[in-house]
Amino acid sequence: MKLNSKDLAFLKSFKRDFDNDFSKVIAEDKRLLTYRYAREIALRVAEGGKRLRPILVYLAASLAGYNDIKKIRRLGFVIELIHIASLLHDDVMDDADMRRGKKTVNYQDGNSVAILSGDYLYSLAYRMALEFEKPIPEIISVAASHLAKGQMMETVLSGNFYLSFSDYIRIIYNKTAVMFECAMKIGSMLGGDANISKKLSMFGRYLGYGFQITDDILDYTGSVDLLGKPILSDLAEGKVTIPFVLSRNCSNSSEIKKMKQLWEEKTDFAAVKDWVIENDGIALAKSVCLNYIKKADNLLAGIKNCYEKELLTKIANQTVFRER
Repeated sequence: MKLNSKDLAFLKSFKRDFDNDFSKVIAEDKRLLTYRYAREIALRVAEGGKRLRPILVYLAASLAGYNDIKKIRRLGFVIELIHIASLLHDDVMDDADMRRGKKTVNYQDGNSVAILSGDYLYSLAYRMALEFEKPIPEIISVAASHLAKGQMMETVLSGNFYLSFSDYIRIIYNKTAVMFECAMKIGSMLGGDANISKKLSMFGRYLGYGFQITDDILDYTGSVDLLGKPILSDLAEGKVTIPFVLSRNCSNSSEIKKMKQLWEEKTDFAAVKDWVIENDGIALAKSVCLNYIKKADNLLAGIKNCYEKELLTKIANQTVFRER
């Protein structure tokens, strides 16, 4: 199922309305972001992005029978603020100079500004989360702590040529899938249906797995123009991702020895990429991705048929075939 013109128009309209209010939330905050320079940094960082997590909050709430758009959007702000803050910190740790086709804050303004801007956005998100009844604030806080855990795991395991598949999955759960899971969980909780909330939470987790696996595939197969950042950047940073893991698991000892040497030398990433492709790393990774998306789709069985359910299914399947 592909997104059609109606779907794209809806998503564009949702993003436009969300972004208009989102900018106001940051621009009008008087508590912490009092200096014009810091406010401009925050607004600049908020530009771009798909707003995927806020749309998941909206769709989950709608499927659970909740329709107060102002509260739904407010909850979407919380999730997006945390997401953007995590990107600011990730860019510092990765020493990245490009994000979404633009120079990163750490590249333009320095690491201190990037870190402090991220800290501000986290604090704003937590203040906004407290507007909602328990256990929503606690769920958001725990999910955000998983982001730090995932980044820590990735940092500690960086450069590990023999990273296992299970460790990889643990990393991407904490780094990515947990916020998809959180968005679906808190959105559906607004409707008060525990059964639907449980299903949609797991849907979010599987969708998050598929999203990150696709990201890791695109690091090998994508283009700078579409991704807005250099390809093979994971290899350059010493990160082992699923195409590499599955290629290594399909290789004989002599091939592994050769690739380990190339990996350690970090001089011929093109050869490593060719090896990954020749050993079906990309195809196998796509198969794993499709399996997670299938699991996600199956969770929607039994939930009433409606446009929101159809759109959620399309978004999940579009995750596998996207180019950016």
